[in-house]
Amino acid sequence: MVMKNQFEVAAGSVIGRDHLKDLGWRNNQDTVATVVGNGCIALVVADGCSASEQSTASHNEVGAQIGCKLIAKAVSSASQSFQESVEKHGIISAAFEMELIRMRVLEQIKQLAVLMGGDFHLNIRDYFLFTLVGALITPVKAFVFSIGDGVVFVNGELIRIGPFPNNQPPYLGYGLVKSTIDPSLCKFTFHAILPTDEITSILVGTDGVGELIDAETCNLPGKNAQVGPVSQFWEDDRYFTNSDQVRRKLALVNCEITRVSVEGELVRFPGLLKDDTTLAVIRRRKQSTGKE
Repeated sequence: MVMKNQFEVAAGSVIGRDHLKDLGWRNNQDTVATVVGNGCIALVVADGCSASEQSTASHNEVGAQIGCKLIAKAVSSASQSFQESVEKHGIISAAFEMELIRMRVLEQIKQLAVLMGGDFHLNIRDYFLFTLVGALITPVKAFVFSIGDGVVFVNGELIRIGPFPNNQPPYLGYGLVKSTIDPSLCKFTFHAILPTDEITSILVGTDGVGELIDAETCNLPGKNAQVGPVSQFWEDDRYFTNSDQVRRKLALVNCEITRVSVEGELVRFPGLLKDDTTLAVIRRRKQSTGKE
């Protein structure tokens, strides 16, 4: 059975409340990319750096968009190689495969930064610093990986990645410029490698998902209904029947509502997510019972 018949995917992103402050509006630094094919499924989320070590004129949402797609394409293209190398040489070979992907994507980013002209190092720092959290599901094995901080759920079990000292996570782009970050942290780390047959669900998210987890018992802004647990994103069918439903739910959590109280005063209900929040989730398709 092909992979897309075994699993289904949902994803969404919302801009953080702090990025919408008066006179301080910024783009959503997060992004998500998914690749669903017969041979594999790849999910990747990325979070662009708001301000690099040597520049505050960052537009790293640009690099996050590009890098997220490059990594998703690269890991999906290498899915057969992943399977074969792990079968022949064991789990340790997965690290070698991911290092090849890292170097290949860094070379692609390097070429783009050179073509942009100007100062190469400043181009990297202003456009190509971002974290990555992803999953590759092949017919035999599933791999969950990251560079930088974020959140992962594997079969409902939470794995928090980070935070890092001084709120300075490692970035893929530090492989092209000097940084105070330990270079070993700027390589891919595996957080789970397991047989595909054992997968019921995997969620990968940027660090903003941590705020979503903490808001579970809070009411939605201006409503008498709770946000609910993150597990809803792999348990509730609606997120897989409507491709925009994840984004809509995140937007409800983070919308700002202003109402007039019975005393005639304006009451403001702020959004619950300060940071940009992005997630992608895969779950095993439910088996039909054959009953109407």
